[in-house]
This record gives sequence, structure tokens and C-alpha cells, in this order.
Amino acid sequence: MRMREWQVPWMAPYFAAVVSHSWGEATCDLPVLELAGVNASVAVREFSAVFRGRSPVLLKGLFGRSTWRQLLRRWAKPRILAKYGHLAVRPHDLHRGCARAGVPFNITSVRGILRETGGRCYFLQSHHALPQALKNDFRTPPAIQGVQLSGPSLSIGGAGAVAGLHSHEENWLAQVFGRKLWLVGLEFPELPDPVFSQLCEPGLKLSTCCNRFARTVEKVASLAGARLRRCIAGPSDVLYLPDNWAHATCQLGAYNVAIGFFGDVSQLPPLHRAAVTGDSKTASMALAQTSKRLHLGLGTSLSPWELAAWSGHISILNLLSTFHGMAGGHALHWACSRGHVAAATWLLARTADPARAARTTNGDGVQAMHWAAAAGHAAVLKVLIGHRAEPDAADGNGASASHWLAGEGHLHVLLYLLGLRADGHASDHDGMSIAHTAAHFGHVPLLKALALSNVNLQSPTHSHGLRPLNLAVAAGHGHVRDFLRGMS
Repeated sequence: MRMREWQVPWMAPYFAAVVSHSWGEATCDLPVLELAGVNASVAVREFSAVFRGRSPVLLKGLFGRSTWRQLLRRWAKPRILAKYGHLAVRPHDLHRGCARAGVPFNITSVRGILRETGGRCYFLQSHHALPQALKNDFRTPPAIQGVQLSGPSLSIGGAGAVAGLHSHEENWLAQVFGRKLWLVGLEFPELPDPVFSQLCEPGLKLSTCCNRFARTVEKVASLAGARLRRCIAGPSDVLYLPDNWAHATCQLGAYNVAIGFFGDVSQLPPLHRAAVTGDSKTASMALAQTSKRLHLGLGTSLSPWELAAWSGHISILNLLSTFHGMAGGHALHWACSRGHVAAATWLLARTADPARAARTTNGDGVQAMHWAAAAGHAAVLKVLIGHRAEPDAADGNGASASHWLAGEGHLHVLLYLLGLRADGHASDHDGMSIAHTAAHFGHVPLLKALALSNVNLQSPTHSHGLRPLNLAVAAGHGHVRDFLRGMS
């Protein structure tokens, strides 16, 4: 095993040796851990002891040669286009880092993504059909199996695609095709969205495009007193980030594919961990040994039912029902919140009264459809409404699904609900209308859709007599203010 490291303040406690370099001579300013040919247990020990939860690191040689050959064959561009090119990609399918690139986005397809050059980032969340279809081709190496709470997510795209500076829980991303430039820094508050449009004009080298992007991000980060390090991840490299490390990326290849996971599962019991990761063998062994009631979670954590639904693992749900019958807790809520249509359909089909299950509430009076609407999952909403969930159903605070989506700006979901004659005038117990919510969070397209449905955008239904305009002004949304004043 060989480690390369460079002298940066946050690595000083961990390394004695220092190798100096410059950006022009090396591809990574982060620590690099070489694991080619290293025993799996040794790799787990070294990664966990030195880096896990402490420092970003580029892991090399983590995957066996046969595994990598299989991925290169199955995920080759012609095969992806032939089998999955038709799949639609919508804004709610994307990781939030893509939104922080400041590049406008409309509904497209996998084929459309691979035709683009520059600008837009496409990091598909785990509910999307493409990562769901590819997940069985990929087995997480033991060294990073402790980070698998949410995923797999799939980064895919053409040359020059960027993700703006953002941070989140610990994660790793394994590069399969192409190369990705990473900009990584110590945790600090999220920054204003720089706009990276027109980075790659025709004729420009990819390295020039990504260098422009890097300089722009570094300049913005410096305003917050942050210093970013550059690192290029190539095929078979895995980049690991601990919680809350800020990062931005730019695609350097003409065809880029990477797969990864978020969140810690290492502290979960075997059955819970297997429910998250879809490990049927471990789940079967754990179920054969347990006599505990499976609808119970661990304190405030989720039960195995809920974790399997959260991850969309129908195989685990089948096992749970075989061993202990249907329990589930709020499993349907979690499947819907994550956009897992197949899991939601499975859960509804195996209840004695699917219509009642579709309208079941949690302790706050919240139905599964509220969570689905907030996350922008129109396909799941269609399943719920097909089982007689009510489009205007209110939660314990009087808020409808349209209120929940208005905070996130999911126009396609609002249009779907309005098409079902959902009440666009509805207000919660505080008199907060859907228009109030959309104005407060700065979503002009939602306000336009409400206006076209004859909703009065000037109505002071709020308990304090406030209009949507007042909330927009208070929140600093000048574009919403101007739109609403133009409507008066």
C-alpha cells in the first residue's frame, strides 16, 4: 500500500511525510490512498483509521480488474443509449448540487443529456430508473460499505458539465467513464450561486472550460475565506468526502459516468443495514435469528420495513413479509418520499385496504402524498391517487399537497394536481395559501400557474392580513415582487 499526501493544514495531524508539488505536475491536491492488490480487511482498516469522517481522500485500485471490465462493458455509451436513452429526466430527479450551477434546466432524456456539451450537471437521485437499472451491476467494495444510506446516485453527462459549490453528508463517488475535476474545501456556509453558462464555447479545450469554472468557484469561495483544493478523478478512482465538506465538479471527458452513495450505515444493526443496502443474504440470516417485532425502530430511527421502502428494495420487503407478515410502520410514506414507484405499488397491493393505506397519516396528520409532492414525485402521486388518495387532503396543520410542493417549486406536480381539480385557493390553519407559500419561497412559475387557474394572488387570507406580495418582499425575492405588482 502506498499513500501520497501533500502539505495542507487539515492533514497535518495525520501525516509526517510531505511531498511538494504544483498543479501542473500532479492531478490531485488531496491525499491519495493506493489500494491496488491490498487485502480487503487491510483496506477497510486503513481507510477507517486514517480518513473515514476525518479527511477527503482519492482511493485508487479499490476495484478488482474483472469488476471494472464488467462495468466498462455494461455501461458503455452505445449500450446506455440503446437501452435507456428514452428515459425522461426532470428537475426533481437531480441532486441539489446541480441546481447550484445556476444553469437553467428543462425536462430532457438520457439521450438528450449525452448530446449536451457544457453547463448542465446531471446527478440522478436513486429513485430514477437509470440508477435503479444499473445498481445490480455494481457491488460496493468493503472499505466503503459503511457509506450506503442513500443511493445509488448516478452522475452522467457530456463534456464540461458542472455542479456548483455545495455540501452534504459524507459520501463517495466512483468514476467509471471519463474524468471529473473536483474542487474541495473545509466546511463553510453555502455560497451564492455563480452562473456558469457559456463555459464551453465551440473550439475550446475541455481543460480550458473546467479551468474557467475552477477559477470562478475559487474566486467566489475566497470571498468566504475558503481555500479549495483541486483533484482529478479518473476511471476506477473513488473520491470520498466526510460530512459537510464543500465541493464543486466539472466533467473533463466526452462521456462521463460515476456512481456513488451518501450517508453512514455502519452503526446500524445487521438487519437494518441489509434493508438499506438490499443485501438479501444478510437480511435472511438476520431474520432467521430475530424474534423482535420488525415494525419497531431503534429509538428515533427507522424500522427495517421503512429502510427497505426508503431504498426501494422490494426483495427485502418480500423477505420481511415472508418471515413476519405485513407490518411496515410508515413504509409507504418513505417509499413515496423517495420516489420509488415500484415499492409504493408493492406496499399498496399487499394491504387489505389499499385505499385506506393510501390515505394513512403519521403522527402529524401527514399523508404519503404530502411527502411525495414535496419531493416532486408526480409518478408516485399518480399511484396514490389511483388508490383513492384525495388531491386536497390536508395535514394536521391544514396544508394540502399543493402547499407542500409550493415550498420546493415543483411546477409539474402543481399542474398535475390542478388538472385533477385540486383547490388552488386552499389555505392552512394560519391562513397561508398556496400562493403565499410560493411567493415566500420565490417560485414565480407556480404563481403564474395559479393565476391561470383563476387564483387571486392578491388575497390577504393570512392570519396577519399579509398578502403574497408582503411575504415575497420580506424574503427578498425581487423577481416575485415585480411579478405580483405587475399582476395588480
